[in-house]
Amino acid sequence: MFTDNDIGASDKTGRIEDAPRPSYDRMLADVRSGRFNRIVAYSNSRITRRMLQLEELIQLHEETGAQIFTVVSGNDDLSTADGQRVARIKASVDAAESARIS
Repeated sequence: MFTDNDIGASDKTGRIEDAPRPSYDRMLADVRSGRFNRIVAYSNSRITRRMLQLEELIQLHEETGAQIFTVVSGNDDLSTADGQRVARIKASVDAAESARIS
């Protein structure tokens, strides 16, 4: 399990844009190393609310085949253009919600 308690995925929550999320970074490194190839989260917004990080996850999928599953946000097929489009739409909604809240 990877947890970054109280470290926001948004750049709108007082978190410095490049501030580390140690567990998140370790999770990505473990996927890249082949330790596992599935990421499971409660929702997309628990993984990231930043478009650049979504693009990194799409690239991670393209490089490793890693899949992302969520309990409430559905499972987007990042291997297809339509799946990537839907993931980007959801991420933009999450980013807008984060901006609205802040």
